[in-house]
Amino acid sequence: MAKNSGRLSVLVGAIFAFWSTLPAPAPAQTVSFTATELTVGANPRSVAVGDFNRDGKLDLAVVVGYSSVSVLLGNADGTFQAAPDVRVGVCPLCQGADLVAVGDFNGDGVQDLAVRTGHYVEVVLGNGDGTFQASSVVFGFFEAPTSLAVGDFNGDGVQDLAVADSVRGVGVAIGNGDGTFAVGARLFAGIHPWSLAVGDFNGDGAADLAVAALGSTKVWVLLSNGDGTFQAARSFDVGCHAPTEIAAGDLNGDGALDLAIAGSLGKCSVLLGNGDGTFQAAQPLDAGSGFHSAIAIGDFNRDRVPDLAVANQDSNSVSVLLGNGDGTFQAAQSFSVGTAPVAIAVGEFNAHVPRGLAVYRKEAQDLVVANLGSNSISWLINDTPRGAPNGPAD
Repeated sequence: MAKNSGRLSVLVGAIFAFWSTLPAPAPAQTVSFTATELTVGANPRSVAVGDFNRDGKLDLAVVVGYSSVSVLLGNADGTFQAAPDVRVGVCPLCQGADLVAVGDFNGDGVQDLAVRTGHYVEVVLGNGDGTFQASSVVFGFFEAPTSLAVGDFNGDGVQDLAVADSVRGVGVAIGNGDGTFAVGARLFAGIHPWSLAVGDFNGDGAADLAVAALGSTKVWVLLSNGDGTFQAARSFDVGCHAPTEIAAGDLNGDGALDLAIAGSLGKCSVLLGNGDGTFQAAQPLDAGSGFHSAIAIGDFNRDRVPDLAVANQDSNSVSVLLGNGDGTFQAAQSFSVGTAPVAIAVGEFNAHVPRGLAVYRKEAQDLVVANLGSNSISWLINDTPRGAPNGPAD
């Protein structure tokens, strides 16, 4: 009996040792935000983040009223001050501004704006003080542009633009370095390409494109040749109909870029990258019901693991899904914003927070949302408590 008891003890010990080597399930985590809403003008449809006056504080550019961009200069304490609006739509046919992207398009170290105005893309150069030049560069003729993305697609150190056109495919405009562009060939990327993400998906150092195509159940990946041209698109199923928004990031920490997809029919998914331009089968995500109008990646609980934020247009909310670090995510946590959120951006808008006589960097990212229905933006300042299980302690 004693002999058998000894064997049992050894077996139990071995089983315990085996289980102790398995990864523990991620502890339930929380995240919290303080929301503020500000009226910015009619029909805000797009928001972008940049430092437009070179003071080291993040600012906002919001397309409003179909004919201007409202510039809000950050105070780094979670508040903003208004700068002069940027008028766009300077040509007779350039009406209907509703997309904005940020880049340095003339190489002067100052951030500029690219704005979709009707069938065109309009580039407005920054002065470096939060104001922008009165004249703009208008280029291209697009049928129905739906997304803008900035990247260096030919490796010359000059920022270029990619434009998703739901009728004519994806167009790439190569920057000349002076704020002007040469529009190249159109690229097929599924039926009704709707949203773009830029990243190096095969590890060759060149900027590639991933495209969510509204008229399919797929995402299309265009691998760059490094000279401004691209290989034929490869498609990967996203597990939902009518994907509308896409974001790229390393969601499982393996050094390969992954994709997060939001769908128009209340579905989201993650496609983990293999590092060679291909992707694994889609993993479904539950970000709540209704139309998911935007998706973004950030670290919202200071654990240095990518999380997701999804704008829910029907429920006037943002869902935050905290990452486990392996490409899976915890249950969505919902935060109220204005009416009909349609765009979302990530940044640290009160990056330097006073604490007694000292100042420390917050290290937790905030959110800003454009609310189409209430003519406003909501910024959600992250006030998640420091310390386990949410992240490193003080």
